[in-house]
Amino acid sequence: MHQVVKLARKKDFGTIAMKTMRGVGRARGDNNFDAIMKDPQYKGSNPAVATVKWLMSNPYLDAAVVMMNSFQEMEEDFRAAMETELAAHDKMVLDQFAAYNDGLTCSLCSKCVSHCSENIAIADIFRYESYAMDYHELNRARSEYRTLSKNGSACIACGDCIPTCHANIDIISKLEQVHRLLG
Repeated sequence: MHQVVKLARKKDFGTIAMKTMRGVGRARGDNNFDAIMKDPQYKGSNPAVATVKWLMSNPYLDAAVVMMNSFQEMEEDFRAAMETELAAHDKMVLDQFAAYNDGLTCSLCSKCVSHCSENIAIADIFRYESYAMDYHELNRARSEYRTLSKNGSACIACGDCIPTCHANIDIISKLEQVHRLLG
């Protein structure tokens, strides 16, 4: 990705980073993850701060779209953006956050969709789950979920989609969970 952004800059083509904080909303409310982040080695950082610093450390990136739900989050993100260095403890936070997201949050690559014999819009379903879990917009998520011609309950559990998931999500189980949440 770094090479693509660098090439874009070389060709005077602007780049904007979006959806870089997948899972931050649910991590903020997860007591187990909060306990991990209280370890002194992570002091002064958290996934949102570390992600903003990581974005700012790329000299070829033109802009980033970052969701902020409160004045406190805005202050935190601006403070992080003003710091020029991605510190060692920020990198450790990003590693912990990546481990937290592994098997939990979808990167919305959609590779699984083409392997679904039932033509279920898996990535869309997981996007709606993100609305509920990360953005805390349950009504919006349910509304979007109701528009699908086939929802998570249409899964026949064949498993053809699972090997395609680089986020290590148990797609069959996740579709069931999301259907219980949104259906």
